[in-house]
Order: sequence, then C-alpha cells, then structure tokens
Amino acid sequence: MAVSNPRKPRPLLALAALSLTLGGIASARPWTNTDGKTIEAEYISHNASEVVFSLNGNPVNYPLEKLAEPDREYLNGLVASPTPAATGPTGAQYSLKFSAFSTYLFPKETGYYLDPLRKSVLAAYEAGTAGEPAGKAEAWTKRNPADSYQLYVPTAYDGTQSYGLLLIINAVDPGGVPEEWRPMLDEMKLIGVCAENIGTSQPMMRRVQLSMDALANAEKQYRINPTRRFVTGMLGGGNAAMITAAMYPGYFAGALAIGAEIKPPTDGTAANFPGITAPDFQGSDRRHVRWAVLSGSSDRSYAKITEAGKAWETAGLPFKVVDIADMTIPPSATQMKQAVTWLETGK
Repeated sequence: MAVSNPRKPRPLLALAALSLTLGGIASARPWTNTDGKTIEAEYISHNASEVVFSLNGNPVNYPLEKLAEPDREYLNGLVASPTPAATGPTGAQYSLKFSAFSTYLFPKETGYYLDPLRKSVLAAYEAGTAGEPAGKAEAWTKRNPADSYQLYVPTAYDGTQSYGLLLIINAVDPGGVPEEWRPMLDEMKLIGVCAENIGTSQPMMRRVQLSMDALANAEKQYRINPTRRFVTGMLGGGNAAMITAAMYPGYFAGALAIGAEIKPPTDGTAANFPGITAPDFQGSDRRHVRWAVLSGSSDRSYAKITEAGKAWETAGLPFKVVDIADMTIPPSATQMKQAVTWLETGK
C-alpha cells in the first residue's frame, strides 16, 4: 500500500477528502487491503465510506471497501465520523473560533513537525537563520481559545457536490477573504478560508500552523475536493503561502504568491524556503505542486519577480509568472481566475 499525491492517484492508497474529525489518534497498527498488502499506520477517523490514516504526520484517506474484512470489523467497533455537509451561511463571509469545533490539523501540537523536512524548516526558524527572530516551537504552536478563522462559501454550495478550497494567508491583521475575489470563488466553485490575525508581525511557523488549522476546519464543515486545494497570499502573505505548500505538499495542487519575489529553493538557506533544498522539490511529493507568482509591469517588484522566475526554470521546477500588465492589489476576480486556472490546469 503506497501513498499518492493529489495529481497522480495510485490504485491502492490515494489522497481524498479529509473527514477531519481529529479525535485522539490511536497507536500505529498494521492495516491490510483486499490484495493482501499491508502498511503500518495510525488511525485518525472513519465514516461510512472511508478511513483516515496518519502516515508520516500526513492524513491519508482510504476506501473502506478496499480494506480486508478483519480491519473493517475492527473499525465497526469504533465511533464513526459524520460526512461533512453544508453548515453556515453561503454567499457571505463569516468568522468562527477554532475552539467551536475543537478541530485542528493534528490532535497534538507536536504533530505539525513529525515530518523530517518540516523539522528541518522548524530548526531554521528556531535558530533565527530564516530571517526572523529565533524562537521555540512551543510558543508558536500553543493553542489559544481566541484563535479564529474566516470562511467565504459560494452561494450555490448546497453540500451535494465537493468544492475546491482556496486557503488565503494574509499579510495584515485581522485579514479576511477579499471581497473582490468572491465572484471568482463563486464561478470556480472554491470555498475561501483564512486564519485571522496571522499577519507578518506573527512568527512564520504560527502563520503556517493556524492556516493549516483553518483548512482542517473548512474540511470538517464542507465537502472539499482534495485535488482542488490551493494556497495563496499577497505580498508578505505570498511567502507564507509558498512555505506552507512546501511543508504540506500533500494538501495542495498549487501555491500562488501575489506581488512577491519568490526565489527557488537552493541549498536550504534560501529566504523563501529555509531548510529546504532543490532536491526536496525535484525528488518528492512537492514535484506535483504548481508554483506561481501573479505580477505585471505595474508591480514595483516585477523585474525581481521575473528574474526569480528564470531561476525556477533553470532548476527545472513547474513555476510560472502569471503576467498581467494592469495587475492590481488585491487582484481582481478576473486576474485571480487566470492565476488559479493555471495552478489547476497548467494552462
């Protein structure tokens, strides 16, 4: 049984929508499928059609019908999770506290850094070598009952079909889903979500963690298509969007920075990807992610952005400068549609 990425599903174990009732994870145990193949994984949750495992710190969904009968019987003795359905208003933006659902990407704060590469990134930030003051993960991951996030749900959403998700990381507080983008979200059937109060004054790892928690909450409340998850941010939020996708590539099909110069990973010391090297992108699940910067000749950083784009091309990584001459900040719905369409289709 092998894990796949969102763009290249494999028949045995493919990423699918998270049920994300992240109650206490049990200890790892062997799981066998109907072909007799076995993996060692931790149980997170299950519903009537699938089970969610934790493999190397990443939630991975697997169809119940593919599990061997003894494992299905084992799950019958556990409490099943409800299937996400339409909750909350549509056609509007609203704010919720994480504590309202007690839902986080991982049950324990330590879960965010179980993966070796995430540990490497964390070490760079803790040591102060990533362009920010040194600190400790314990402070950055400490959960606060006041932490909150915002959602925009397209008017047509009714829970009968899965929608995509656009995770937004803001550069200023409190932040929100730009009103200008709502027509694009409606047309492209994307739910917009962002954590509040995670501007550039906050430590990067806290910005990443709360953003992923916001994603987890959105997926608890709504039906999300795992092949249509994207992350974006403007200016200082663009850097955060890129490092988020680099740390959690299994959750995203594409990452978009808006008006931000993003240099490709090199030797693990690059400002945009501390602790990450080019081989980490070229020989890993990050290879499937499309990376883009939205810019244009009206952008004061345009020259630096296009120069950085050439470096990505030289590195052989799937990167594009979505070049729109009259780009605005924030971009219009039409401009965002063009950029997100490239993330999704490469066209």
